[in-house]
Order: sequence, then structure tokens, then C-alpha cells
Amino acid sequence: MELTPFTYHRATGRADALTHLSREGACAYAGGTDLLVGLRHRAGWVSGVRHLVDVKDVDDARGIQVDGDMLRIGALCTAQELASSSIVRRMARVLAVAASQTSAPWLRARGTVGGNVMTPHPAGDIATALLALGAIAEVATHGHRRTERIALAELMSQGRTNSLLLALHVQAAAQSWYERSSRRSAFCRATVAVAVVHRGTGTQVALGGVAERPILGSSAPAGSPLTSVVEALVERTTRGAATRRR
Repeated sequence: MELTPFTYHRATGRADALTHLSREGACAYAGGTDLLVGLRHRAGWVSGVRHLVDVKDVDDARGIQVDGDMLRIGALCTAQELASSSIVRRMARVLAVAASQTSAPWLRARGTVGGNVMTPHPAGDIATALLALGAIAEVATHGHRRTERIALAELMSQGRTNSLLLALHVQAAAQSWYERSSRRSAFCRATVAVAVVHRGTGTQVALGGVAERPILGSSAPAGSPLTSVVEALVERTTRGAATRRR
């Protein structure tokens, strides 16, 4: 099947990327591991895409930075960068573990955080971990001088294809873990996944594979046939987080 016709634009920086993204039918392109497959198979979520805006030269969407107990994860960071980062493993282990389990090694080297968050599929490993961490998205929009910060859960529900995701901000969590179940042990999207984050006396859980997008545990549909599987994974993941923090 041939790719859906589109126009390719290589943005020279943030301002140029935002100008192109303001066009009707524009979509940001970085790793392209899901986007190009969607275009090739004419998936519904890319049916209106007419312009691909290559954002790989947007420097302020790169890197992993530490500010006190906060992490700034650039949207252009790859899954492999997250999985191999000693900073991420120390401050947000759930994110490193999730990134290490997503897809195949060659796709981890290409797929980006931004793509995993913005692609509308049920089992985004990185997105699930970021939801459990309570991530805040840093978003730039054409015509606005300042960036906007918005809860990741809200951003994922809105879509916002004409904006540019620059980074995700997460607070450090010493106690966290991620576990998934899938039809195969490797190279397969999760059938169900659980990310658990403990901070103080509070616990945040996010689920992948049980809805159209990864969701917070408090949003899980009642009476789901996967309820028992999810509960078992939550229990095991929580126990694993408690064991690994010792």
C-alpha cells in the first residue's frame, strides 16, 4: 500500500516548525515509527495529514535536564536515551523501565518520547509511565511567545496537532516500577501494562492497553474483563517497587 500523499517540510528551529504546523493538515514528524506506518496503512488518526513537519532540528526539544527534584525530558529524546540514562533510572525508574520494554531495539533507537505520547494507540509504554509520574507537558503554539504547561492527561485527550510538544516535566519518584503483559515476550505492544509511582503516602497508578489511550488508574472502566489482570499487575508492581527501593 502506498503512502498517503503529503508535503515534507524540514523545520530549521522552533519558530519555523510552528509556522509550518499552523497549516491545516500539518503534523510533527521526528522518529516516525508510528506516523509513517499510519500513513502507509491509511489509519484513521492520520487521515487528515497533508504536511509532515520534520522537527528534529528543534534544539529545545532535546536532552534530559535536572532542576532540583524535577526532570525535563525533551520530546525528541528516544526510548533508548531514556532506557540508558542513569539520571532517569535514579530519579524516575518507572520511565527507564517502560522505555526499555517498548518495541524492538532498533525502534527504541528511533522512536521519540513525543511520538509515544501523541500517537493515539492503547499501549504507549512511555506515555503510561509518564501519566503515573504526573507529567506536565511543555507546549509551544504558533502566535504565542510563551510556552504553555498542561497536564499530560489533558494534552493526550485534546490531541492538539497544530502545537509542538517540547518537553515533559516530572517530579522525581524514588519508588516506582513498570510491568507489562503481552502476547509475546518481545517486540509486541502490551496487552495490559501498569505503571506505579509512590511518593510519601500517595500512590499513582496508570494503565496501558485497557482503553483507547493509556489512562490513570482512577479512570479505568468498571467491570472490565481485564480487571483481575490489572489488579494482579498492580499488586505485583507495587510489591516490586517496594522491594527495589530497599
